[in-house]
Amino acid sequence: MSDIHDFGTVAIVGVGLLGGSIGKALLKSNPTHRIIGVGRSVERLNVARELGAVSEISTDLSEIAGNCDVIILCTPVGQIIRDLPSVLSVAGPNCTVTDVGSIKSAICSAAADDPRFVGGHPMAGSEQTGVVAARPDLFGSATWALTPGESTDPFHFQKVKILAQQLGAETIILTPERHDEAVALTSHLPHAMATSLMRLAYQASKRAPEVQTLTAGSFADATRVAASSPELWTDIFEFNREALIGVLTAYRAEIDGFLDDLANAERESIKERFASGSDAKRSWSKQA
Repeated sequence: MSDIHDFGTVAIVGVGLLGGSIGKALLKSNPTHRIIGVGRSVERLNVARELGAVSEISTDLSEIAGNCDVIILCTPVGQIIRDLPSVLSVAGPNCTVTDVGSIKSAICSAAADDPRFVGGHPMAGSEQTGVVAARPDLFGSATWALTPGESTDPFHFQKVKILAQQLGAETIILTPERHDEAVALTSHLPHAMATSLMRLAYQASKRAPEVQTLTAGSFADATRVAASSPELWTDIFEFNREALIGVLTAYRAEIDGFLDDLANAERESIKERFASGSDAKRSWSKQA
């Protein structure tokens, strides 16, 4: 982590896996931080406080927003889009507002060029959900995408950048559009693949129970994220629809190529597919 930075009073709206991990990391780096967890359920907020993810709780952001220095929206994408205009309306003139949503174009549009808003997306997470899964090292060595607009105030951008780096992340600056196109391929498509494979395997196991027995590490790795939140991923797919249609179409073409090669018994072509995939993986790993 970078040198300790005082972010003042931080409100985390939605204290789940990401929000709770942010709170835990900030309190670990500086126990005097004032971290307010905001949500609808007092019971869940009390759990977050007991777990050390926040130091205070509130069920009404409008009551505390005027005294906040940073507000971080960690709710599902659809809720961020719906809530952002009202959050900006109650935030103080010097309050920095950011988010951790997995898509950026629709969220940044909802901010309506407000100079206090900085779009953000930490490339970290888990198939597990809720504050009970939160941990302070979740963002260590992760990439944290920042998507400032032309109207974003440099003061607020710098504050979010420092916050991400203090949590252990590496920051990258992108336009919302380029961000959404990239994560459609690297993050969103793998969830579609995992879900489809899990659905296929589960239906097959009903007809042939040995299918479930005859699985190993590759199957577990390929389907791990299928256990993720359906609500969260439905939102992501809805609001990154165009980019996802493009990558799903391209992936379908890859699968169609395999089908054609198999149908025509094209051994060398199949071997070339595996060879080029293997080469690409080795090259990718060296660049990571």
